[in-house]
Amino acid sequence: MYTAVVAGVGLIGAFIYVLAGEFFAQDSPQTIFNKALAMVREDGRCQDIFGASIAGFGEETSRGRRRHVAHHKYEKDGMQRIRVLFHVKGDRDEGIAQAEMEQRDGDWEWRFLYVENKRRPKTTHVLIDNR
Repeated sequence: MYTAVVAGVGLIGAFIYVLAGEFFAQDSPQTIFNKALAMVREDGRCQDIFGASIAGFGEETSRGRRRHVAHHKYEKDGMQRIRVLFHVKGDRDEGIAQAEMEQRDGDWEWRFLYVENKRRPKTTHVLIDNR
């Protein structure tokens, strides 16, 4: 009986560890999405393009349900990189944001962050460009 309780507590601990690593790690897509969305919301030019209240979300299904944020992890020139793509929507317009971070000397640094609106005239606003 005690072994079953210990095994159950161990499984719960492992589950919490994996879940915390996924949501709170520096290189997790959710963390990059949260930081990028905060920068987009604070940027004055983005507020001019999209409106004062800006929402961010992942891909939508055909039924209109929102899923995870699209991301791609890869390695180039010996550096780990992760690119995140998500949708932004405000009172005036909606668009797409792309962000990429690169691991340099153990720290994750921004490579770029830009947003592009969907309506005409299409505008691309670059918030960060360290390429």
